[in-house]
Amino acid sequence: MHDQAYQWFAKFETHAPDTTVIEVGSKIVQGTIRPLFEGTRYVGIDPQAGDGVDVVASGIDYTPDAPVDIVLSPEMAEHTPFWREIFANCIAMLKPGGLFIATMAGPGRAPHGVNIDDPDKRGWYANIEPGDLAYVFAFNDLVEDYEVDQLGEDVRCWARKCAE
Repeated sequence: MHDQAYQWFAKFETHAPDTTVIEVGSKIVQGTIRPLFEGTRYVGIDPQAGDGVDVVASGIDYTPDAPVDIVLSPEMAEHTPFWREIFANCIAMLKPGGLFIATMAGPGRAPHGVNIDDPDKRGWYANIEPGDLAYVFAFNDLVEDYEVDQLGEDVRCWARKCAE
């Protein structure tokens, strides 16, 4: 994980033991954000087993035992054509008022890896346009508020699930 993405997640750092956090795309490839949430009830999910993965599962259909406080998705969206469905499920996993936080490769970033998890989309990669991401949140009835921005070649966002 590059420093700029790590710093985005650091803005939301918490160590509250009563906080439940799910990381979607948690397999450690180049660093981890897990220490920023140390002391929480933290579960990392990924379609591939490996370091940082507590549960091998797809982000599209994973359902926690109970709604959670925070869902994180660091640097995953550009590696799957199904990022919209995954992000919709991330919002659905949240408690009312819960927070979804993500970073992803935006326009201009050179490909840095390709999808190896989906045999039908092997080798797939595409940077995420901020407007496409904002559209996903703007038309999700579960989203109360959100922010999408781009810093250099990084697209970053947070979205809050409706309180009711």
